[in-house]
Amino acid sequence: MSNSYGIDSMMYTAQAPWQGIGHSLEGAVTWEEAIEKAGLNWQVKMKPIFIERNIKGTDNTPKVSYHKVPNRFACTRRDTGDVFGVFGKGYQPLSAEDFGKFPAALVAADEAVFHSGGSLNGGARRWLYLQLPSTLQVSRTDVLDRGILVTDSFDGSASLGVRFMTVRKRCCNTIQGIVGGRQGFQFKGRHTVNLMGRVNEAREILGLEEAYSQMLQLGIDRLAQEAMTKPQLDEFLVQLFGQEEEPEAIGARIQNQMDRVGDLFYHGLGNVGETRWDALNAVTEFVDHHRGSDQSKRLNAAWFGSGADMKAKAWELLVPAGAVS
Repeated sequence: MSNSYGIDSMMYTAQAPWQGIGHSLEGAVTWEEAIEKAGLNWQVKMKPIFIERNIKGTDNTPKVSYHKVPNRFACTRRDTGDVFGVFGKGYQPLSAEDFGKFPAALVAADEAVFHSGGSLNGGARRWLYLQLPSTLQVSRTDVLDRGILVTDSFDGSASLGVRFMTVRKRCCNTIQGIVGGRQGFQFKGRHTVNLMGRVNEAREILGLEEAYSQMLQLGIDRLAQEAMTKPQLDEFLVQLFGQEEEPEAIGARIQNQMDRVGDLFYHGLGNVGETRWDALNAVTEFVDHHRGSDQSKRLNAAWFGSGADMKAKAWELLVPAGAVS
């Protein structure tokens, strides 16, 4: 059963990212242990699809027949029978073993370690997060862990993907793929039989992660040094929530959200209400821990949906174009 963040099951090896949810593991973790303790050690099966047709028998009585739908298959979870989606014959879901081995190749290529992993939406989306040994330093007390987020889905919402993520130690707020445009730096692989042949290509993302982190550090340094006044904060919030055309006619729901982010600018975890860095962290804390009335969808939105888009938009508004290139 999902908790307030929409997480079905999870494992972690360090500080619990989300209020102690999941199984805690100690020491170095293998991909086999990560998959098992994250609750990902189940399989899916592609099953043919049949449609029902009403026909009349030779005696004119109604009968039902079933006809196979050509080249269409349902992706089903073996242990529960849940259907995730319908796909063509070219779709081949990754097994739990292959999903674990994919990030394991990244671990072997560097000093990255398995940090956490789990599933969302009844297993429709799964992830493994790898933490890198180096960090980004904002101030003496404000540090961001660097990592790589490997994700996959069975419902067609996303292919196998790799994103770069930082986690603020003070509050576990996450920043993922915000440098380099809304999509950021990321690797994607199609669900085909040739996917595992691209592991060596995927391992090259470790070099891309280094470049990404360098650009992110430049942007963060700039944000931390630039003061933000109350009028500037108000203008930022109007733009962030897309209310530029009629700022005098903002609805109550949007205004409440804007006020919440504004309050987090001053009183969010680790914030002092002085710089553009405080403004970015107000947005990430809002998205990760407060946004949306349906809490079961919060993590999915924060990492992959509208929440992730909001974080990227905040970065674009706060860091001038070309400032970190």
